[in-house]
Amino acid sequence: MTIGEILIWEATNVLLLIPVVIALVILTRWMRRLPLFTDRDWLFLTGRPWEKVLSLHLWLRFATLWFVVVLMGFVEGYVLLPFGIASFLPAWVTAHRFHCRLYRLGDSQP
Repeated sequence: MTIGEILIWEATNVLLLIPVVIALVILTRWMRRLPLFTDRDWLFLTGRPWEKVLSLHLWLRFATLWFVVVLMGFVEGYVLLPFGIASFLPAWVTAHRFHCRLYRLGDSQP
């Protein structure tokens, strides 16, 4: 493994451990009968107080951005995908013919 692969692997592990650590903190607070989520936690996770996070304005912005992302996915799927397949098939046929030309019947294949 190269150093780049190791760094990517470790970064992935750190990102996957964030929810686990949050769950462990909440579990220990629950066992100690403390408040599970305080105002300080909201500020740490989102950078805003919980009143602003759960406000109508923020949810409308989220819904709008989500709709735009879904719409872009449909555009990619129905408009760009046929062009992608049209450019993929000639490349596949060319590679297949080249492979068959290299390894004719009776020749050893890798």
